Amino acid sequence: MYEKKIAMIGLDTSHSVVFTKLIQGTAPEGGHVDGMRVAKAMRFPSAFQSEEGQDKRQAELEALGVEIVPDVASVLKDMDAVFIEINDPSL
Repeated sequence: MYEKKIAMIGLDTSHSVVFTKLIQGTAPEGGHVDGMRVAKAMRFPSAFQSEEGQDKRQAELEALGVEIVPDVASVLKDMDAVFIEINDPSL
């Protein structure tokens, strides 16, 4: 079966971790999206989440097998879909 790879942009909202856990099937309430997985994510400074908070989210995503990359070109390369999880509307 072909697996669709998802890129996630933004770690300033808790949705980045919650959606990844639901898709990967590791959420306490269950869930799993067959044929999809969050493969990459990208973070950036945000007035809505401290760097410490983003560090925690990044560690959670890495523990789920998500590769953290530094820029938009890297996060989108070889991906099938992108989730934009941004609280900061100025971006």
